[in-house]
Amino acid sequence: MPLRKCVGCRQVKPQPELMRLAAENGQAVPGRHKPGRGCWLCRDASCAKAAVKSGAIPRALKGQAAAPELSRLMQWLTESEAAD
Repeated sequence: MPLRKCVGCRQVKPQPELMRLAAENGQAVPGRHKPGRGCWLCRDASCAKAAVKSGAIPRALKGQAAAPELSRLMQWLTESEAAD
């Protein structure tokens, strides 16, 4: 099983436990199968807050996308948990 590192807590976890954000038209959007530069984030509110606060998402996306607002990111996390 592939392992990926969360940009919020910096822990390595199995890929299914994480949500992928990809750079699309200058914005970070959720999508495990979207092409292009991406980063991984735990499905945990504390990781999302840490990633937004530290600026880890745009840094991981190499400046190709801005970080989403925290409220939007939390909504995506809730939706991704419900989908599983």
